[in-house]
Amino acid sequence: MWSSLKTKMRKLKLGNKKAAFEMSITTIVILVIALSMLIFGMIFVRSMMCAGMGLMTDVTKGTRDEINNMFSAQGGEVQCLGAGDIQDVYPLGTMQNVYCGFNVDEANVYYEFIVKDQPEVVDGLDKTQLIQWMNPVPKKKISVPPGTDSIVPIMYLNIPKNAPQGFFTFDVTPVRYVGSSAGVSQTPITLQFNIKRAGAVQSAIC
Repeated sequence: MWSSLKTKMRKLKLGNKKAAFEMSITTIVILVIALSMLIFGMIFVRSMMCAGMGLMTDVTKGTRDEINNMFSAQGGEVQCLGAGDIQDVYPLGTMQNVYCGFNVDEANVYYEFIVKDQPEVVDGLDKTQLIQWMNPVPKKKISVPPGTDSIVPIMYLNIPKNAPQGFFTFDVTPVRYVGSSAGVSQTPITLQFNIKRAGAVQSAIC
């Protein structure tokens, strides 16, 4: 009887150890899944919060759609972000692209963009500093293939994080080349930008 009792106690202890082991494995699995979900959730939230900050570094669907809408509404061969609606841009302290789209129906077309030296500013922005934030793309001419799907950066804005809020505009003049022919200056395009300050949480995350 005593031996049978000891055997039952031993089995009970082994069962408890097995249950504790299985529980610890389950806990670890749950923690791993929860941590993974937390990380993916943070990445998703960050991407959603930061998506609208600035002109971004790559051509996005929103950029393409906006430029295509401008072609639909206004036509022409060149349309640039900021030439229609005012573009909000946040001071990120990193390079942000200014994009233009092209609707070209012939081959061997090149464009050069001449940036006006003196931007127009409102709200007390420092014009000298603003000029320093504007950096043309480091290539003289932009090759534009035939078609309506060509969107490229024509210049960069490098607005520091401590930049004040304010509205500014500047003109870019497209110069059109076909093959080796002389360039023909097009009508200047006025680009409009509004520097906005992100909220404290958004600034910390982005």
